[in-house]
Amino acid sequence: MRAYSGSVSPCCALYNQAFDFGNVFESGKSFRDVWNGERYIESRKIVMGKRSRIKTVCEICAKHGFIQS
Repeated sequence: MRAYSGSVSPCCALYNQAFDFGNVFESGKSFRDVWNGERYIESRKIVMGKRSRIKTVCEICAKHGFIQS
């Protein structure tokens, strides 16, 4: 999480906020809200080698072998 801006990144390898999964300062969201949001849930499926309903940046790492499931 980028504490200064409230942005929650899916992993430490991504610095571009375009890939963030949410922001704890927006709409009264907590970290738990972002962590349990659709993008994180679907990304955890990708990391486990399962099919995802939506596309996330995690698919790129899985496709190129950076994520071993």
